[in-house]
Amino acid sequence: MNVKVGDLEVGYVSSDFGNHPLSHLMGSVFGMHNRENVEVFCYALSPNDGTEWRHRTQFEAEHFIDVSAMSSDMIAKLINEDKIQILINLNGYTKGARNEIFAMQPAPIQVSYMGFPGTTGATYIDYLVTDEFVSPTRFSHIYSEKLVHLPHCYFVNDYKQKNLDVLDPTLQHKRSDYGLPEDKFIFACFNQLYKMDPEIFNTWCNILKRVPNSALWLLRFPCCRRGNETARICCCTGGASRPNYFHRCCHEARAYQAQCVGRSISRHAIMQCTYHRDRYSVGRFANGDQAP
Repeated sequence: MNVKVGDLEVGYVSSDFGNHPLSHLMGSVFGMHNRENVEVFCYALSPNDGTEWRHRTQFEAEHFIDVSAMSSDMIAKLINEDKIQILINLNGYTKGARNEIFAMQPAPIQVSYMGFPGTTGATYIDYLVTDEFVSPTRFSHIYSEKLVHLPHCYFVNDYKQKNLDVLDPTLQHKRSDYGLPEDKFIFACFNQLYKMDPEIFNTWCNILKRVPNSALWLLRFPCCRRGNETARICCCTGGASRPNYFHRCCHEARAYQAQCVGRSISRHAIMQCTYHRDRYSVGRFANGDQAP
């Protein structure tokens, strides 16, 4: 591959270049670098899923390389041959990650960003891009990486680029489009179910008991054995990025709070109730969104 002399070579490694919240949020980032002095490489750890999200990343990035069929050592060798100076891990410890690539240290500076908000505990990751809310300076000693604090919130989003139609009144959705009752106050939680626990689910059910004309909107219904009518629990399926929200209060899971969904809720000025976890970064996402 021909690399332009004098440029800063920045590489992004991810298994989530496709229909995944990461691509929903970062879709425009790869094309927004200053092409006069930055050259962007995206190394895709997953095969093409044929979606618009994959196509968009391929279009935005100056170099997009599908390395899904390659071994980790060959990928590391390729990255080194491309003379990448800053290599960014967009997975961390999430599904599809191949952190062994970074363990081989193919680039002089290696960074963790977006995919995993906590410390990697890895000596081969030099920096974590975060913010003062999620990773307070007073807790820097529990991170193996040096903290790079972005102003306000570290969590990038792509709403101005991909949701331009939200303000178009002719394209506004109705509650009935999602099977939601028109006459109830809607509580909601769009976190994945593995982020929830019985205690928090019981709390939500108790709220429904105390607020008669209300309903709870979830991604899908786990099992109704908490004494609530199934008609008061509304379930939906689909992507993580929805530009139209019809609820009036969004609840957070306690142990692992919403990153992508939380950012979308804040963007649409929906009230968000959360729980503060002092030393646990995945329990402080909503603080970065300024949720009460």
